[in-house]
Amino acid sequence: HHQRLRDSVHAAAPAARIPLLDLYVHFDTTYTDAEWQAMRTPEDHINSKGYAEMGAEILRWLKLRAVLPEQVE
Repeated sequence: HHQRLRDSVHAAAPAARIPLLDLYVHFDTTYTDAEWQAMRTPEDHINSKGYAEMGAEILRWLKLRAVLPEQVE
């Protein structure tokens, strides 16, 4: 169901003019399958290491879009 939801969001975002950061692509291109799996719980949720990576990537993306005040590190 995750893939269907992701596909639906991707399809709707351009028409809705919603900026979209696809974290799936980041994790898929940055980590091996084993590394990516190590960031998930047995219930298929992301763990604290995965959330830290996700937060860092969101912060990087927001900085690139220049939407944060300059003092945000």
